[in-house]
Amino acid sequence: MVATVIGFSFFMYLHVQSAREGAVDRAQSEMNVLSQDFVKIVMFSDDNIASDIVSKLRSFPLIKNVFLYDLEGNRIFQYEDSPSSNMRPPNLVSGDISTKPVFADQYFQLLMPMRYADKEYGWVFVRTSNARIDNKLQTHYQLIAAAILVMLLVSYFLALWLQRYFSVPIMMLA
Repeated sequence: MVATVIGFSFFMYLHVQSAREGAVDRAQSEMNVLSQDFVKIVMFSDDNIASDIVSKLRSFPLIKNVFLYDLEGNRIFQYEDSPSSNMRPPNLVSGDISTKPVFADQYFQLLMPMRYADKEYGWVFVRTSNARIDNKLQTHYQLIAAAILVMLLVSYFLALWLQRYFSVPIMMLA
């Protein structure tokens, strides 16, 4: 049973890592789809383009915040679907640039270069909800808990059967 629990724990760890990598890949893909529009904001600073991007961002329900930065690290665009008092976008002017995704507080944050046509135009900071990942993992946790319970019952009845058909006759013979 201990080996089974360790095996299931290892499986869940791998599954959590895979789900997080999938979420990061999905967020990067979404930002890459919008990169042409982001570049237009950097190049032209047009309010019509910004409002068009806001309407496009609203079609991605898990994206909660997007901040665009130019190459010098100045924030030039801000989208907040769900403002949060504990969410602080990075200050790129101070050189605080880390492209490693951060998972915390039911969200994950990602800073990635803004590229279009193999040219870099700045940075995109995106904050996305973990709701989809959390729901998927919750279902898997419930399935594993049920599997462990079934395995405990099967192990118990198997032990009773083995004792009845093997151990008891040997004890009586002795």
